[in-house]
Amino acid sequence: MDHLSKAFEFIYSANQDKQRIAIVGEQGSVIFEMVKHVLKYQHKNTDYVTDGQLTTYTSLTFTDAPVLIVLCAQPLASLLLLQSHVLIISNSLAKNDLSALNQLIDSLPKSGILIADDREPIMSLTKKERSDILTINFRAYTHKIEQEEVILITSTNEKFPLKIKGDENLRNITASKETLKRIGVSSGQFYRAIANFTI
Repeated sequence: MDHLSKAFEFIYSANQDKQRIAIVGEQGSVIFEMVKHVLKYQHKNTDYVTDGQLTTYTSLTFTDAPVLIVLCAQPLASLLLLQSHVLIISNSLAKNDLSALNQLIDSLPKSGILIADDREPIMSLTKKERSDILTINFRAYTHKIEQEEVILITSTNEKFPLKIKGDENLRNITASKETLKRIGVSSGQFYRAIANFTI
């Protein structure tokens, strides 16, 4: 077994009782930081693992937090061993990753959740026989621009000025909100926290 496989096997064995969330793709690190920012802002106990920690995985320590969030830009085959409940795929993944991604989606448990960029070719793979998975396509969050300031507009027409800009970040906000919704963060909690997020 290679080093990465051993790392994910170790992480899984130490966190079998937690809800395990994996984030992959080019914008994965930003989504990860947004999710982490909101959870810290709301004082929600959560464990985190990043790529940089995988090389020395035996030194990882975990709390009794109910959720584990893993950022992974490493070969996806190893990530199968994490047995994630929620998988977030941001743009843009190389075409030669599609087979590995398909396997990763197939590894999601019944009632698993896939949150993916609506531009991703991987979305065509989710149309097959996994009706037991909730698939959520994300796009840029509803917003307007006033005097060069980006303002989120909620479904109840509330407005939250942001400290960040750009279409990718607006997509990342949608992905982060959908992820956090799955672990009990309300819309109001999310908006208040994300308004203070900076990169």
